[in-house]
Amino acid sequence: MKLVEDINRSLAEWNPLGVSVSISLSEYREYAIEVIEVLKAGKSLEQYLVKLLTEKMGLEYDDSNKEQVKDLQNIYIKLHYIFDRNCRKNDE
Repeated sequence: MKLVEDINRSLAEWNPLGVSVSISLSEYREYAIEVIEVLKAGKSLEQYLVKLLTEKMGLEYDDSNKEQVKDLQNIYIKLHYIFDRNCRKNDE
């Protein structure tokens, strides 16, 4: 499924764990599927990403840290773009 691959590749490039590319592509695949489920359900992707970082990956997230906020916003925008682009293609 191209959507899963594209979302997974974007998560692997974001790579908040800082693992190697080969590991990140397999490590983040589960999260790619969850991202798609969140977007299909119309739930908050931002909330999901914060929980992903803090609860699933065990990382810290500080919403007063401008660099972390910008990083999260960038992946949020990218994932929404990929999802929306895929939905438009399926509607055609």
